Amino acid sequence: MKPTLPAAVLVLLPCLASTAAAEGKTEVSLLAGVSLLDVTHETRLGTRQPQVFPVGPNGPIPAVEIRVRQRLGGSFVQALRVARFLGSRAAIEAGLAIAPGHDLQRDEFVSCDPPGPLCPRSPAGPALPDRRTTARVTAYHYDVGATYELLGGGVRPFLGVSLGGVSNDAPEGTATDFALGLSAGARLSFAGRVGMRLEVQDRLIPDHFISGRLEHDLHVRAGLAFRLP
Repeated sequence: MKPTLPAAVLVLLPCLASTAAAEGKTEVSLLAGVSLLDVTHETRLGTRQPQVFPVGPNGPIPAVEIRVRQRLGGSFVQALRVARFLGSRAAIEAGLAIAPGHDLQRDEFVSCDPPGPLCPRSPAGPALPDRRTTARVTAYHYDVGATYELLGGGVRPFLGVSLGGVSNDAPEGTATDFALGLSAGARLSFAGRVGMRLEVQDRLIPDHFISGRLEHDLHVRAGLAFRLP
């Protein structure tokens, strides 16, 4: 049975709770937004034409090529961030975000050279897939980092950096990747201890489980922020 919540997230939750309980300037933010992830990767699987008996009883034996294209799209996101201010502007943060709506689409294309009755499509044939499957992927993001506010006052823009990971609950199992987060946003002060947080975070994943290369997962989020005593 696949885990519904990765072990790394379970380790992070006690840290969030202890940070929130610490005395001093602690801020808890509840955010919602979207992940603009768009990853496409294609692989080719082929069989060469036989060299010993290149011609069968019905003519030349074709070389078969199978192309597999996978695409992982975006999702809505829910996030919790806990910030502990070390001074008037600098803070250390821990965060957890869940993106449960990523759609994984897998297309398979089969072609033959030369084409024949059993495999009529040539490699330059139409782009419609011979087989398409879709699945839902839930992504768990977790990170620890720091932010620094550029200005004071009622609207306080900030920059941030974080290190963490993302665990994708995919059909073939849970895949966990390292992630580097670069963020920019603003804190808006309301009456009392309630405010608002707006942020854009670029989650750089150097070795994405779909493509095996660097991918950008851009999160746009907003929500309420609560200052604790």
